[in-house]
Amino acid sequence: MNKDTIIKVLLAIIALMVFAWLWRIISGMLIGTLVLTTSLLSVLIALIIQIVLPIAVIVFAVKLFTKKK
Repeated sequence: MNKDTIIKVLLAIIALMVFAWLWRIISGMLIGTLVLTTSLLSVLIALIIQIVLPIAVIVFAVKLFTKKK
């Protein structure tokens, strides 16, 4: 696998994670389980766990794979 393919796969994974995160929030709002005071905190926690942390891991992996040998 070349570098472009790896990047495309990683971007697809990120897109799926963002979709799943948004779907969870929207379905929670439709069901009415999220309360306004806790929803902002849960959104921030979900943002950190599901988007920021995987991006950091992906950046580390790409740097590791693209390191010149």
